[in-house]
Parts: sequence; structure tokens; C-alpha cells
Amino acid sequence: MLARFKGIVSGLKVEVDEMSFWRLQVAARDAILSVDASSTGSRDVALKQICEIVRLLFGGTTSSIILEDAQGWSVAAATGEGSEKIVGLKLDLDGSSISSKVIKNKTPYYFSQINEEKDISRGNAPERYPNNAFCSFPLLGVDNKALGVVNVAGMDKAHPIFTDERVSMEGALETIAVKVAKLKKNEELMSAQKDIETMKEAETIKEKLLYMTIHDLKNPLTLINANLAHLEKAEMDEMSKEIVLLSKFGGERILDMVKTILDSYKIEAGKMTLNKTRFNLVANARKIAQEFNIALLSDSISVQIEGAKEVFVEADEIIVHRIFANLMDNAIRFSPLGGKIIIQVGQDGASVSFSIKDEGDGIDPASQEEIFDAFESARSSLDSGSRGNYGLGLSFCKMAVKEHGGEIKVDSKPGAGSKFTVTLPREQDGAN
Repeated sequence: MLARFKGIVSGLKVEVDEMSFWRLQVAARDAILSVDASSTGSRDVALKQICEIVRLLFGGTTSSIILEDAQGWSVAAATGEGSEKIVGLKLDLDGSSISSKVIKNKTPYYFSQINEEKDISRGNAPERYPNNAFCSFPLLGVDNKALGVVNVAGMDKAHPIFTDERVSMEGALETIAVKVAKLKKNEELMSAQKDIETMKEAETIKEKLLYMTIHDLKNPLTLINANLAHLEKAEMDEMSKEIVLLSKFGGERILDMVKTILDSYKIEAGKMTLNKTRFNLVANARKIAQEFNIALLSDSISVQIEGAKEVFVEADEIIVHRIFANLMDNAIRFSPLGGKIIIQVGQDGASVSFSIKDEGDGIDPASQEEIFDAFESARSSLDSGSRGNYGLGLSFCKMAVKEHGGEIKVDSKPGAGSKFTVTLPREQDGAN
């Protein structure tokens, strides 16, 4: 398209008629619109092509485009005589230069105007530009904001731009402004995309380091818990035994947290394999109550198990136990001293369910979806001194339940406690 435009320009006479002007303007617009940063390889190359079209359009020896970036105004592209010396040149548009006038007034300046404007600094223009012919045009965006300036120097006085029809030539400048705005937008999007990719890479590295760190915690914690379990059987006074029991409970909870985080990573990565077996949910509930006995006693919280005596389900018993444990941990932390926790286990047709209800503050309805996001805390406006937030526990529960093909929901009102219910298929086909 650029070569075709050169041919049209060279075929025009100096004294042109209205039809020739129309052809030149349309050809210039087509040539400018054909410039594409994706095909040229970069915005700089695309801007240089536009500069060359402008230089040919106005018959100059040099043309340049001045744009603003984060560092200020500078020559973004140039073609013609001496162009390599000015590309990248930083400009201080203090109001006395031609470009400053163009940006401020948002109007073009022509050869005759430069001669008439006494306050415009012309520098050594007569030596630099033959015939002292110079034009400077503003590039205006859709909001009439100045995007930049197009300068053309070294023009022949006889060029058609100095005829009465010169206004019609400015139509091409609108096309240039649109194209420059698009190129700048594309560059910003590409820069933003690179920033996002860099952030994603950094986040991936951080996630891997965190995973490895947490994974490495599992072995020493397992060893500590094993030693505490062995120490628990030794002869000792009541106070020492209580210290060992509390330490063992704390160690087991930390180990459960580590396993919860590791399993959350596996589920999110699609690498979780469920080891499904048939087991009794009621027995699992009793086991949970026994494991949390120390925490329950320390806060004088009672536990009541209701429902059927036996409810069998086909699922990953270890994962379901961890779901139970996370819900129980939340119920204890959000229960008032001397409160009561009710565990219900039941079945309905092809589904089984278990729920844990506490007497805590309750959860505001507007926040009940958010609590299943990692590290979210949704406290009601009634604060009875409940402790902590929901951390990663409920997020893991939601992912693990979904992995089993089930669902988890919360029923809660401020001041009336919270009830979390998990529903699972009673029988499942194979392992994920």
C-alpha cells in the first residue's frame, strides 16, 4: 500500500485539480489505515511508515511524530533527511516552541503563520529546512485531547498544501490520529499483558515455594506427633499428662492444616485421586468428637450426635474425615463458652448428609457465599467474642465435597448460630 501511495504522489502535477486532491487524500487514508503494528513487528516501525506517508503527502524532506509517554514528550518516529538524529529526542514543551503552541491551541501552524508569529521560536529553521517551509499539526483523539504532533519540514512552497484546498488535506490527519491512538492503545495492552505474565510467573514460583515449604513441614510434624503419642503412654503426673495431651492435640491440628493445604493444591491442579471405600459416617462423627475432646473441654462446649445409628457412604474416608474436622474446628472457634454443638447424620434415597450446628454469632446473609473463599471471615454484627476466621478450611471443604460430586451449604442468621450441611452421593462409580 505504501508503494502504491508513492506512485500516486509521483503521478500528480504540482498544480492539481479538485479530483487530484480527493485521490491524494483517499490514497493517504488507505495507506495509513493499512499500517498494522502486528504485521510490521512493532509500534515504532508502524509509526515510521506513517511518517513516510505524511512526508510524501505534504512533499517534505523530513517528517516526525511527537508523542507523550510516561517520561514526557519525545520524537516517537521520523523519516527523511536527518531523521535518525531526532528519533527518541526528549522535548520540553514549555510553551515557546511550535509544538507547544499546536498542543495548547489544538490548531495547525503553517509556513506563513510561522513567519507571522513573532513569539514562536524558529531556531535555525532557515538552515535546516529548504525554503523555510514547515507545517505542524495536532493529533486529536475522540475526546479532543492532544495525542501528539505531526511535523513536516522542508516543503516546496509550490506544494498543493499552500493552495486554498489545503483544508481538505487535513482529513488525512484525522486518520493518522485514529491510527496513532490505536497503536498507543495496543502498546499499552501489550505492556499490560507482559506485566500480567510476569506477575503470573512470579505467582507460580511463589506457589511452588510455598507448596514445597508446606510439604517439608509434614515429616517433622509427623515425627513430633509420633513421639508425643509414645510419651502419652509413659508414667507421669496429671499436669505433665495434660501438657502432653494438649501438645499432641495441637500437633495433630497443625498436621491436619498442612495436609489440608497440600490437598487443596492437588484439587486445584486436578491431581487429586480419591481412594473411595465404604465406611460408617456416624462412626466418623464419633471419632471427630473424641479427637476434639480437649478443645471442647477447655471451652466447656458440649457435643450432641443425632440421627441414624449407622449411615454408610462410599467416599474417601480420610478426605471426608478432614471435612468433618474443619467444620468441627470452625464450630468450636465460633461457639461461645459453655455452648453446644449438634452433629446430625442421615440419609435420603441415594444421598447421605452430615451437618454441624453451633451457637455462635451467626453469619450475615450477604457474606454467606464469601466464607467459602480462602481466608475469608464473615462475622455477624453481633460479636460475642468468637475467635478467628474461616481460613482455608471452608474453601477446602467446598473443593473436596465438589470432588465427590456433592454439595455444601450454610444455614445461618445473625445471633442464631450457623449450620453447615454436607450432602454426598451414597454410592459412587470408581475413583476420580
